[in-house]
Amino acid sequence: MSKNHVNGIRLGYARWQLPGDEAAFARAWFWIAFQKVLPHAVEELAEAGLAWLKPKDVTSWEPSKTLTPMPRRGPQYEKVIREWAGRYHLTCDGKVAPWVLEHAKSALMLWAFAHRDRTEPLAELAQFEEHPRRERQELSRDHWPVSLPSPDSWDNFPREAMTIQFPECHWDPFFRDREEARAQIKEAVLSALDKELDRIEAKIRTAGAEQVPVKRNPRHFSWAVRVQCGQETVRDIWEEVSTGHPTAINRRSFDDAVYRVLELVGLDHRKHRGGRPKKEPTTKPRS
Repeated sequence: MSKNHVNGIRLGYARWQLPGDEAAFARAWFWIAFQKVLPHAVEELAEAGLAWLKPKDVTSWEPSKTLTPMPRRGPQYEKVIREWAGRYHLTCDGKVAPWVLEHAKSALMLWAFAHRDRTEPLAELAQFEEHPRRERQELSRDHWPVSLPSPDSWDNFPREAMTIQFPECHWDPFFRDREEARAQIKEAVLSALDKELDRIEAKIRTAGAEQVPVKRNPRHFSWAVRVQCGQETVRDIWEEVSTGHPTAINRRSFDDAVYRVLELVGLDHRKHRGGRPKKEPTTKPRS
């Protein structure tokens, strides 16, 4: 997710992407914006989910693979995650979006893995008010995982197919001066490089890859989180954004930016704006 412009981000590693990559990158940016805009929601997830995890659940988990299949903890474990996601309107077609469940489970597993050597129960680590601020940040922000498309998983494009082949070059210093040889070799290598780059682009284009020319404003993701999941009304957010922006943003442009993000990540448009979602009691695990 490199920045390609001072005011924008490209939803991809580079200009080319495979179908579905744009949504994956958009979800990553939404997830990052979510934890910045609504840190209390992150704490609620930890409090609800860690109560159902035990150290033995994470002893063999690989933290570098955030979408590794998670240990099955039974229906109640997933229920508390779904209840949490539902309170913040992270739904698609009226149900909690599958990608939200995966990200939430990854976050819980990573937090649990980070504290697998602790003696106290994982549930107690979720009681943020009983720990110093350093512990609070460690649980809620420093270990907030983000899942991105991995080039290693693009099975249609093995590394061998992406390897650039250069011509074999030789220099006989008894027959040709160095400057002349360098110019000829450079010309041959650059010509071969262009042909190889064209070959690779043609291959990925045939497989359905497309270019990503659009650069998005990262603030749009924060706006979308506030509209979809927060306690403010759309009008209040728009007025605040418009007031603090160098150029006035009309309401239609604001709505378009927000709903475009929601469409990209695959969330239902929240229709009713009210106060902060009330925290409902969740089922407590049996001791």
